[in-house]
Amino acid sequence: MAHGLIQPREMELRSSFDVLRSTGRKASPMMLTRRASVLVGGPFILLPLIVMLARSMLVVVTVQNKSMSPTLEPGDRLLVVRHWPKRLLRRGYIVIIWPWDLPPTRPRPFGIDTPFIKRIIGLPGDTLVTSLSELDDFHRAREFAAHDSQGQRMWHIPPGQIFVRGDHPIGGFDSLSWGPIRCQSVLGLVMARLPCEEGINPYPASRPSADTSQATVR
Repeated sequence: MAHGLIQPREMELRSSFDVLRSTGRKASPMMLTRRASVLVGGPFILLPLIVMLARSMLVVVTVQNKSMSPTLEPGDRLLVVRHWPKRLLRRGYIVIIWPWDLPPTRPRPFGIDTPFIKRIIGLPGDTLVTSLSELDDFHRAREFAAHDSQGQRMWHIPPGQIFVRGDHPIGGFDSLSWGPIRCQSVLGLVMARLPCEEGINPYPASRPSADTSQATVR
């Protein structure tokens, strides 16, 4: 340690000696041992709490299909944070969603077995125009009447809702057919792509497991 620098633990121990010196009391071995155990044991007490908090908020998800291609491909593993504040949602964020009500029996970690992964492209107050040509054949037939003679549809995003799309140029299982969805439909925010593990089943939720820190998304 460099001269003149005092580490925080050393300062706390010195302050204890100063108090004892000013009162004329002698420091017993038991008093010093108790003081040192509190200082040293602090990080060991906090570590389990940090691990528990991380496990409750962080989930590793595996992409199941090509709805987010070319950004994300089947087998990609992502780190997702749950309970992201809805007021902090922004355009361009990739989120885990379920556009309908969750079932009464809610499997962990998201409350639904295989939620969707999409990108936010519209926020409350936005106006968007989409084209019939962006839908797959199945949804194009279903949504044809909702488009004008030019094959376009205008969306006004109401308060408390967002508009989501897959990155694949042809969609359907997104807001092109669902319309705007509630902000409460967002179950998590993608934070990072993780390295792929060789020899690991890319769909961990497809095999029985008690691990609630993993899931698949579509």
